[in-house]
Amino acid sequence: MKSKYLKFLNPVLFLSILIQLVTIAFFKMEDFGWISAPSWISDMHTINGTVFSILVIAHIILNWGWIKSTILGIKPKAK
Repeated sequence: MKSKYLKFLNPVLFLSILIQLVTIAFFKMEDFGWISAPSWISDMHTINGTVFSILVIAHIILNWGWIKSTILGIKPKAK
C-alpha cells in the first residue's frame, strides 16, 4: 500500500523541488540585476515551500521503516 502512495508522492515531491529551484534562480537573477522577477514568483515560492514541507514529512512517514533499519541501524524485532 505504501508503494502506491510513494509512486504518486515521489514525482510530486520532485516537481516541488524543481519549482523551488526555479524560483530561487529568479531571485538570484534579480539580485544580479539581470531581470525583474514578477511578484507572483515570491508567492509561488512561499506556497510551494509549504507544500514541499508537507510532502517531505509524508515521504519520511512512508519510508520510516527503511530509515529505521538502514540509516538508524534499528533492526525489526523477531516475532
